[in-house]
Amino acid sequence: MIPLQGTASVKPAPLGLSRGVPPARPASAPVKPEILNPGNPVAFYAALALIFLRFSLLHETVAFYTGTNTYILYLFAIPALLGVVLTGGVQRTLAARPAKYWLAFVFWLFLTVPFSFWRGESASYALNYLRTDLPMLFVMAGLALTWKEFKAILYTISGAGIFSIFTGLFLSKEYGSDRLGLASGTFANPNDYAGHLLILLPLLLFLVLNPPQILLGWVFRVGGAVAILVGLYVTLMSASRGALVALVVGSVFVILKSRASVRIAALVLLPILAFALIRVLPEQTLARLQNISISDQPNPEDGIADPASTEAEGSARARRFLLQESIRVTLEHPLFGVGPGQFAAVEGRATGWHSTHNSFTQISSECGIPALVFFLAGIFSAFRLLLRVWKQARYRPDMQEVVTVCYCLSLSFVMFLTAIFFLNFGYVFYLPAFTGLFIALWRVAGQDLAAFPALTSARVPSARPSAAKATLTAIPAPAPLSPPRKTFRFNRYR
Repeated sequence: MIPLQGTASVKPAPLGLSRGVPPARPASAPVKPEILNPGNPVAFYAALALIFLRFSLLHETVAFYTGTNTYILYLFAIPALLGVVLTGGVQRTLAARPAKYWLAFVFWLFLTVPFSFWRGESASYALNYLRTDLPMLFVMAGLALTWKEFKAILYTISGAGIFSIFTGLFLSKEYGSDRLGLASGTFANPNDYAGHLLILLPLLLFLVLNPPQILLGWVFRVGGAVAILVGLYVTLMSASRGALVALVVGSVFVILKSRASVRIAALVLLPILAFALIRVLPEQTLARLQNISISDQPNPEDGIADPASTEAEGSARARRFLLQESIRVTLEHPLFGVGPGQFAAVEGRATGWHSTHNSFTQISSECGIPALVFFLAGIFSAFRLLLRVWKQARYRPDMQEVVTVCYCLSLSFVMFLTAIFFLNFGYVFYLPAFTGLFIALWRVAGQDLAAFPALTSARVPSARPSAAKATLTAIPAPAPLSPPRKTFRFNRYR
């Protein structure tokens, strides 16, 4: 006899819905006081607008083409942050351990300013991070109170990704003869723009798999699929070898962490997709992507080094030298570093006034090893929170949409962490924002299960061997997910 779910004496087993028995409507859960707060909808929609602006880079595009700073971010950031404070969003955010690690990182960031090589500029870095980047942690984690609101955030980021992809396609600028990047803005550099796209592409996959239930679902599916293909093309057109490595890591993730049918489809479709992209990419772009070595090899045809290969080899050699120098500076200044944003100033003559081109050594060399510890703790504790939700949700037939969300977010996070190993993204808002997104997912999926179809019936065999028919036994609704500090035992979570 199949044990009832929630029985204390046995471990709950995965159950399936019986054929011909529709799921009963979920019992209404008590309404949270903060949901009744009339200011919460206003703050939430302001937060959606803020999220779209940050991930789409729309405010930077408008500022570039109008020649003026419209301060449009403040128009939505102020009501969103007021909503976070007034509706208890700060407490909801700090209830999770990853948020505390990011606060500790910011505290150490300010602590390093008095020991900086250039105190004024380091103070500017710290204040900008506190003013524009860290608030995204609280906006993402503090205002999404239901599953519907959480999905609205994902759809907003997906829409921002589509806008950002086509902005790069139509409003781009050529950096040399083989590279494509934005015309201006924070991520005008082709490498930075590619890293920006890598964190957005997997969320377009969620749009394809679970489109909004408005208008025609196939429109969103087709539009999302087209945006993914165009996004891959634009990413490769940046000729960023770090982005190429991240895409390879993402492909391996898809093969290892997907269902058997998806794994087989990936093994068939990925080579076809790679071949198609290779056919449409310019030769110089392909030459740069293929050249990861640092040896100067002459062109065998005419004895002259190929310009694209020479540039790529010089870039690879410079990146390796910057990594070595950043590690050396970390060991020479292990406690407070040389100051936020000061690596290029301190090592300018030796490194050509370049930053570390590695987010992790950027933090360690400029802010010290303690800052790196808090930085890594914030990253991996947030990822661990996501994996805990994924592990539990995959054994619940009523939470398969949560499984899809965890899959897409994990793919996005893995590729982004790979990409920032080659980028200066140590002081960018992405990591605090996605930490807030993971916290919101854990809270909504674990405590707001009334938004999911409850598993209320299953076919259970009769205890008597002579019974010819099975009987239906009512099964109570599943319990909320456990708090993040508890441990769970599962064989696997793919």
